[in-house]
Amino acid sequence: MTAGLLVKSLDNLYCSAILLAHDLKLGRARNYLEELEALTERWAKVDGYTIRVNPDPKPPSYIVRAEEIKPPDSSLPLLIGDFLYNARASLEYVAYALNGGGKMTPKQAERSGFPIVGDVDRDGFSGRGPDMFDSTAGHKLATATSEARAAVKRLQPFEEGDLWNYAELWTLNELARIDRHRSLHFGAVRNESVELDRSRSRNIKVERIEVIRGTIDPENKDSANLAKVLAHPANPKEKMHMHFTNGLAITLDTKGAVRVVDGEEVAWAMRGIFGYTEDAIRALRQYLPDPPKQ
Repeated sequence: MTAGLLVKSLDNLYCSAILLAHDLKLGRARNYLEELEALTERWAKVDGYTIRVNPDPKPPSYIVRAEEIKPPDSSLPLLIGDFLYNARASLEYVAYALNGGGKMTPKQAERSGFPIVGDVDRDGFSGRGPDMFDSTAGHKLATATSEARAAVKRLQPFEEGDLWNYAELWTLNELARIDRHRSLHFGAVRNESVELDRSRSRNIKVERIEVIRGTIDPENKDSANLAKVLAHPANPKEKMHMHFTNGLAITLDTKGAVRVVDGEEVAWAMRGIFGYTEDAIRALRQYLPDPPKQ
């Protein structure tokens, strides 16, 4: 192979790698999401705590109680961070590809990025989203086509109007920013719902379930009341068997920094972010440069 052909081959390989990089990053995010889902599901359904039903001093009331509550696995905050980093990076890689990758000048390449813009400026004025995007995209998407830039604009949080800070891309950007620069996202143990396990319960008539909602700190408290149940045996002559499930879940607690996900189950919140990120990349594929011909 001549030197010229070798250089051309390497250039083609480099361009192909640019076009594939966002898929690799998104795939990595998917792997971390699957680990997160497995970890939180195992904690919630297998070894995170046990549920017991105790008679209340005032029958026919019963107290559903969680006991032997364990803290979430110490790897959870790192998995959340790894997921967020790779999901956010997949969008940055898309922006780099939309900008033409190696065709940019060094300065343009340095400033390349995927803008995620809300609707309120630093002075607290709303309705600023479109102008802020145009200003930011001027350098982050400097060499992207006008069609590609318009497509990225359609995905922006400010397009949601007054609900811009509920958009998945905004949530991803804020969670990833906090994880990179401030602190890890530790999972909180929270009780939101208690359900009768119908596969194991027999001879029971449930009149009422009063869930005791709230956050629990397993580091300082390894048991907590989950619900007060009013129930009766369907046949008074036979023994009543009562079992419950879905007592506790690992949720996000950002201390109000990203309120839309505070109290949400970790896996559920991350799955929503992943789904929107995947859809965004799919919507932008048509604007990516064609792979170089060999």
